Order: sequence, then structure tokens, then C-alpha cells
Amino acid sequence: MAMKTEARAVVIGGGVVGVSSLYHLARKGWSDVVLLERKELTSGSTWHAAGLLPLFNMSYSVGQIHRYSVRFYQELQAETGMNVGFSQVTNIRLARTRDRWDEYMYYAGVAETLGIPLNVLTPRQIKEIWPLCETDGLLGAIQHPDDGYIQPADLTQALAKGARDRGAAIYRNTAVAAIRQTEDGRWLVTTDKGDITAEHVVSATGPDHARIFECTVHHGGVELARGSGRSKKAAESEAALNALAKLRAEQAVAKAGAPSTNP
Repeated sequence: MAMKTEARAVVIGGGVVGVSSLYHLARKGWSDVVLLERKELTSGSTWHAAGLLPLFNMSYSVGQIHRYSVRFYQELQAETGMNVGFSQVTNIRLARTRDRWDEYMYYAGVAETLGIPLNVLTPRQIKEIWPLCETDGLLGAIQHPDDGYIQPADLTQALAKGARDRGAAIYRNTAVAAIRQTEDGRWLVTTDKGDITAEHVVSATGPDHARIFECTVHHGGVELARGSGRSKKAAESEAALNALAKLRAEQAVAKAGAPSTNP
């Protein structure tokens, strides 16, 4: 299937962050969205991620995201019929010092505000739940009943199915070589399978970010980003950007009335 040439948004990177971004854009009604992955989905850092889901967080905003995630993963599994590998095994955080205990009690207030279930445990209760734990010297603990872990690769595939079902497109084995903002404010994304123009670009490239956004040049408020590029078209695009940068620099020098330093 030929790649689209236009989209409302292009997501670069087929890991769990990129595919989740694609899914949620489609869920919000943006069906004209595209994801580009240079190899296979989850072939970057997602496949070996631990997938832990700790609800403990002092930030109200981040805590809301964690709370949403735990609920969402179960909804996604029901929506797509795909097992996301979500296991709720709880989590116990031990306190041996007064400072740590004060931190946990402060967090208990945050959890209550967020509506996150939280159990405050005595040393005896810790021993009942976890017989192998050495409780001597412990002041207590907190436990999240909803904590657990997820299989990131399984989650990504479920997100991909949900996104496709909502009209989004995913192009695997499609490497991005360059990104350039056009005069109308949109973005021209050059790949080894052709070009695609979008109103918005979401970068979820992980370690590959440096290759794609190797150099960024600002001219008159327009940001031009270019990567190393592998295709002939990408090389031509980079040469054009270099020429444009040189021209703009010469124009700036001439406007300022200073002698040019170019040979």
C-alpha cells in the first residue's frame, strides 16, 4: 500500500510512546494521522522495557497520568480484544526512618486527593502480607493494591490495533531522513518511501532522535531540521537547506551593512 502524501499529524517512532500518541490522537477524533517506524514496532527500546506501573508519585499532574494509565490498559484490552499483559500484583514501600514515613504520609494526602487506593501498613501487617520480610526496625509501609506491571510489546500491539480501527495508518520499515517546515507553516517529512506533509509532527524517536534532528537551523522564525539521510532525495534536501542557510546568512550580513566574511 502506497504511503499517504498528506496527514493532519505524523508521529515518528513505533515504540509504545509513539503508538500511544497515535492511538490517543485517533481517539480524540483525528483519524487522518500517520505513524512512521524505520523498522518494526517495538524494535527500539520498548521491547526490553521493564513495564513497571508504580502509582507512587508526589506530583498531582503525573499522578493523574499514572491513575489514568492503570484504568486505560484494562479498557484497551476490552476494546481491542488483545491481551496487553497487565498484571496487578500490588506494591509495598517500606519506611525505616522518620523522614521516609513523613514522606509517605504526605503522599497519602496526594493519593486521597487523586482517588488512588492506598493502604497504610503496620510492621505486623507487613509480615502478614509478606512473611519473608524482615520487619525489625521498620516504622511501617504503604501499599498500592492497583500497582503492577505490563508487557510493553503486547501493549504497543494493542494500541496499534486500536489506532488502526479508528482510521490511523502505520507505515513500518519507513525511515525518516529529513524534516523541513514549509512556507505555509506545515511540515514536509522526507522518508525513504517518499514525502508526506503534515500540520503537526510528533517525535517519539528515542535514541534515534539525534540522527533525525542532527542539525536545526532557525531563519526568520522558521525552523528547519535535517538528519543524516540515506536516500538521494534526502541528500538533495540537505543540500538545499545548506544553500538556503548560506543565502540567508549573506542577506543578513548585507542588511547589516557589514562586509561578508565568505571567500
